[in-house]
Amino acid sequence: MSASFSPEELLAQLAQTVALDAVCIPPAVRRERPRLAPVAARQGMVVSLEAVGHEDVVCALVEDPGEAARAAATAVAALPHPPFLLLIPATAADEGAALAAAARLTAGGGWLVRDLATGAGPALLAPAERMLGAGALAGDWSGAGGELAERILRGEDLVDVLWRAADRDRAALDAIARRVADNERQADEARQRAERMAAEIGQLRDGERRELQRLRLEVLEERAWVGDQALRIATSTSWRLGHRLTKMGRRLALKPDRGTDLPRQIAARMRNDDR
Repeated sequence: MSASFSPEELLAQLAQTVALDAVCIPPAVRRERPRLAPVAARQGMVVSLEAVGHEDVVCALVEDPGEAARAAATAVAALPHPPFLLLIPATAADEGAALAAAARLTAGGGWLVRDLATGAGPALLAPAERMLGAGALAGDWSGAGGELAERILRGEDLVDVLWRAADRDRAALDAIARRVADNERQADEARQRAERMAAEIGQLRDGERRELQRLRLEVLEERAWVGDQALRIATSTSWRLGHRLTKMGRRLALKPDRGTDLPRQIAARMRNDDR
């Protein structure tokens, strides 16, 4: 890679060749290259601080080539769709570290690096699968010994590359299908619980209505019985004689006659009062 190309220039060139929607620029990279995020934003990319899986480009600072290669391989392997890697030397003294890390990654297969044999500075890597839709990428791209890039660009490994991509897609779709199935199961369980609760509430309300109706009938029966008993007392000979004697006594005592007939009043009250 020519030393004249900065990380910002490499990212801009890449964005002009392939469609890039998102780039991960960790805080350490932002501190070292503060102009990188504005360049990505001008190219229409969403900038994130941590790779979560949808990024098209992941940036990383490189000090130790071996450690950087292992960390990059581990991080990218966890993502459903391998992104481009932009390896940036941590300091000017580490200019060869990025290219050394790129060489180690490409030696493992599945990676292509731009202009590996020239210059120093940042290193731009692409997953082999990305080359299928990005044949117009600028620069000289090569893999382990230059053979992998040539075979992919000639189309000899298209089936293998497509098969690996399909495996990743199937795994992602399976994970999505499991999540959808779990959500549907949880929703079904929640619906069943709601139906059981509604049925139990309905049964409680029916029981309360029946109990209120039973109590009301009992009260009506008791009132009817009290009315009947009061009417029997009012029509009995003993009550009539006693009532008559009471009225005569009040007259002889020159007391006003109240004119009450309590049993009949009670009977009328039991028949007519619905309270």
